[in-house]
Amino acid sequence: MNCYLVENTQTHELVIVDPGADANRILAAVGRRRPAAVLLTHGHYDHIGAVDEVCAHFGIPVYAHPADAPKLTDPVLNVGAEFDCDVRVKTVPLPVADNQVLTLAGMKITVLHTPGHSKGGVCYLLPENAGHRLEFTGSYA
Repeated sequence: MNCYLVENTQTHELVIVDPGADANRILAAVGRRRPAAVLLTHGHYDHIGAVDEVCAHFGIPVYAHPADAPKLTDPVLNVGAEFDCDVRVKTVPLPVADNQVLTLAGMKITVLHTPGHSKGGVCYLLPENAGHRLEFTGSYA
């Protein structure tokens, strides 16, 4: 749930956005392609549930805003406790900041800090492709 694979169509490398659950399904979807990182839009349980398995399997880092880092290890803060889901991420996140540009999978991805749904919420703005830009927001509220 809430997971996207963003592929660089030239290199076939990719990033994984918000691996919320079902690590085996995510691993199968990645297939033989090589992910560069996991990007978290925020730290709610339904966006982080498969982080450890995915990061460990591929040996890749996870990126998150520091304001949401405490949510990764606390089911009360990540709202999992409200739904009887004890989600705790052990993988230590690399911090992202507003207007930071990450170069991952051969793509320049701009981080936009967008607190609201979560204090550490971020959007990821991808490079223009065929006249269009794609942005991952992580929430609908």
